[in-house]
Amino acid sequence: MDYGASWVRDEDFLRAREILRTESALYAARARAKWERQWRTEYKNSTLRWFAYRSFRSPAGTIVRVFLLTLMVSAFVVYPLWHVVRKAI
Repeated sequence: MDYGASWVRDEDFLRAREILRTESALYAARARAKWERQWRTEYKNSTLRWFAYRSFRSPAGTIVRVFLLTLMVSAFVVYPLWHVVRKAI
């Protein structure tokens, strides 16, 4: 992500906004199509293949992500449930 600004005259603002919305929609459609092609060809529509690819490509990053995900689920789901059950007993 990068910060950027486009300066336009007030009377051109609506046209500029429409151009930016059109461009962002086209970019999103292209990115989605690229991901769908990659999902079908490289991963064969398999979450397990995708995870294995990510794991082999960056083992340390995958371990850190899984650890952080586990930590967040513990903090926002398991601990509150444990607290409620403990207070109810």
